[in-house]
Amino acid sequence: MIGNALLTLYRSLTRHRLYATLNILGLAVGIAVFLVLLLDVRFKTSFERWILNAGEIYAVSSQNIGTQADRRSRTTAPWARCWTSCVASIHS
Repeated sequence: MIGNALLTLYRSLTRHRLYATLNILGLAVGIAVFLVLLLDVRFKTSFERWILNAGEIYAVSSQNIGTQADRRSRTTAPWARCWTSCVASIHS
């Protein structure tokens, strides 16, 4: 039974080479894209899991607009003091 199915598959692949090649390449590209996206999501969600209460961590970024748009993910010490004193739910 499996031998007949493999023989039919072989005959179909040899008879319709272009169609079979396109199908196999499409399947390979689809699987590759899925794996890359899966690894990217896993990488991006793996940060700071070792920290207790990691769900309460927020990123603060600042954007300077001048000759070039510059976005930075760091803040200075005065901003940290301002945020902790102005917003009651923030604690260090």
